[in-house]
Amino acid sequence: RALVVRVTAYAILIMAIGFVDNQSNRLMRSLGVINPDNTGKVIAGDHQAAIRFLFHETGSLLKDCQGLIPVPWAHLAVFLLAFLTVLCVFIKQREGGKVVVTLLLFVYSMLMCYTLPFLAGMGVFYPRMTWLFYVPLGAFMMKAGELLTPVPDTAEHEEKRKLPPIAVRILTITACSYLLLQMICAQAIMANRYVSNTLDTLYAKEVLNRIDRYEAETGNKITKIATEIDTDCPNAYEEVKFKSGQINERVLSISPVLLLQYVKGQGMIYEHVKFGKGVYNKHFKGKNWDRFDADEQLFFKGDTLYWVIF
Repeated sequence: RALVVRVTAYAILIMAIGFVDNQSNRLMRSLGVINPDNTGKVIAGDHQAAIRFLFHETGSLLKDCQGLIPVPWAHLAVFLLAFLTVLCVFIKQREGGKVVVTLLLFVYSMLMCYTLPFLAGMGVFYPRMTWLFYVPLGAFMMKAGELLTPVPDTAEHEEKRKLPPIAVRILTITACSYLLLQMICAQAIMANRYVSNTLDTLYAKEVLNRIDRYEAETGNKITKIATEIDTDCPNAYEEVKFKSGQINERVLSISPVLLLQYVKGQGMIYEHVKFGKGVYNKHFKGKNWDRFDADEQLFFKGDTLYWVIF
C-alpha cells in the first residue's frame, strides 16, 4: 500500500509540474514576455482537435516511431512483451500489491510519455522528449530480465523458478534484436544528418562567397540579412531519407542567419531584419525553386542581403 501511494504521489507531482509549466507559459504569452506565434496552439483552445492530434501522434510513435523504424509495431510488441512478462510473474507469485503497482506504472508512463509533451500546445512530439518514449520500455525490460534470471538448477531451488527457461530465451532474443534494430536505425539517421549538415554548410558557404564578392565590388559592408521562404519550402532535403519532424530537418529552412554566422565564424554577427514587402514583390513574389540558385535567390541592397530560401 505504501508503494502504491508513493508511486501515485510521484505521478501526481510530475503532472502538477506539467500543469504549472502550461499555466506559466500561458501567463507569459498574455504578458507579452514570449511571442504567442512561437508557442503553439494551446490544447485548451480546441479539446476535440487536441484529442485527435494526441491519438494520431501516439499511434504514429507506437507504430514505427514516426517513420524512423522500418518494422511496423515493433516498439509496441516489445513493450507489451516486457510489460506482460513482469505482470505474469507477479500474478504467478500472487503478489497482488506488485500487480497493482505494475499497472499503475504502465498507466503513469503512458500519461507522462504521451500527455505531458502536448500540455504546452499542439505542435509535434519533439525529439528531445523521446527519452520519455523509451524509459518505460527499458524499465519493464530490465525488470523482466531480473525476474526471469534463472536460479541455481538444484532441487532446493527448482520451485523458485519464476517462468520456464524458454521465456528467458524469448525475452533475450527479442531485447537483443530490438536493440540491434535501434542501433542500425540510429546509424542511418546519423548518416542522413551528415548529408543534411553537409548541404547546409555548402549553401551557406556559397552565400558567404556572394557576400564577400558584393562587398569587394561595391565597398558596402553587409550587416543585415532579411530572409523569406519560397512558396514551397520543405523541412528537409530530398537527399535525406530518414527524417521526421525536427529529426534531420535542414538548418537552412529554420535558422539561415545563424547558419551563416556559424559557418563564417570569427564572431561575425548579422542582424536579422524583416523582409521588405516592396523588395519581395518586385524581385521574388510568386517564385518557387527546387534547388539553390544564388543568382535568383539573393538580392543585395546597401548594407542588407535579401535572401529567399528554396
